[in-house]
Order: sequence, then C-alpha cells, then structure tokens
Amino acid sequence: MKPDSRDLCNTRKAHSTQHTAHRTQRLLLSAVCCLLSAGVLGCESVQRKFIRKRKEAPRPSPIVQFRDYREAMDALERYRKHFVLFQYWNGELLRSLGSGMSLKAARHVSGEALQELRTLRGLLTEPAGASLDPMIAQRQQIHERLMNGTYMPSQPGPLRQTLETQTRLIYRDFTWRDVQERLHVAPAAPAAPAATADGPNADGH
Repeated sequence: MKPDSRDLCNTRKAHSTQHTAHRTQRLLLSAVCCLLSAGVLGCESVQRKFIRKRKEAPRPSPIVQFRDYREAMDALERYRKHFVLFQYWNGELLRSLGSGMSLKAARHVSGEALQELRTLRGLLTEPAGASLDPMIAQRQQIHERLMNGTYMPSQPGPLRQTLETQTRLIYRDFTWRDVQERLHVAPAAPAAPAATADGPNADGH
C-alpha cells in the first residue's frame, strides 16, 4: 500500500522545522558566548583604565664610601711605593743623558726624582733620615743646574758620573729592605666606644 502523500509532506515539514530549531539554538548559543566574552574583556579593559597601578618604591641608591688609600697603607708599603717611583724617575733621568732627550723633559724627570727622594726622607726616622740629607742636597744642585741651563742632557760630562755614584749609594743603603726597622709608624686609630644595652653609653647619653 503506497504511503499517503500528505503524510510524507507532513513528515518532511516536521524534519525541516526540527532542523531549523536546532540551528537557531546554535546561533543563539554562539551569540550569547560572544556577548559574554566581550563583556569580560570590556570589564578587564575598564579596570586597567581606571584602576591605578601600584607605584613601585624607588630603589635605594648605593652608598659609596671612599677611603684614603694612604691611610690603609702601612709605613713599609708607603716607603716601597715611593722608592719604586724614585727608581723610575731616576732611571729616566740617567737615560736622558746623551740620548737626545729635550732639556724640558730632563728637567721634568729630574724634578720628579727629587720629589720622591724628599718623600723617602720624610718617612725615615733619625738618624737614617739625616744620612739621606747630603744626597738630597746634591740632587737639588743638579736639578737647579738643569733648570738654569748649566747642565745639558746632550753634554752630560761629569753629571752622569755623579748621578750614577749617588744612585749606587741609595740602592745600597736605602731600599725598603734596608730601612724597614727605621720608618715612622703611623699612630693607630682610636677604638670606637663599646655599645651597651642602654645605648652608646651606660648613662644613656
């Protein structure tokens, strides 16, 4: 028996209506999800816009304390430092003789060597310091003659012999190994007052 054409038509319409309803539900669900997402994102952006960010506390700047290096050096280290400087400038002065070095340069290295020799004298106790005085006086005369042009680096003459003799005496008797028991000792720094339970002093002041 053939199915009634009306029943077929009604069945098709029912399937079509059901399919349309499912599709409509899916569209509505998608729209609701989109609205919820937009709302959440909108709230976050509004919060970021109107809520102040917490200010970070500035980092404290490092405190640098500079210490005078001369105070940190003991007497022997200071003497050794200035003796090495004297060696350098005295060697430059000896090399300047007959080497074509300008008079200006020779005067400079002579002055530096003389200054370092005086510094060594100030670090020595007596009578070691007094024994260095004649050499300083002799070096002062050499420097003055270089300054007034009596001695010329290009014509060393007896100047080289005098400087070489004096240099041998200084290296023999006044190295830091020779004078380490004859140096001024810097006074020790005063000790800090002891702290108590009540404060810096026992009486609370």
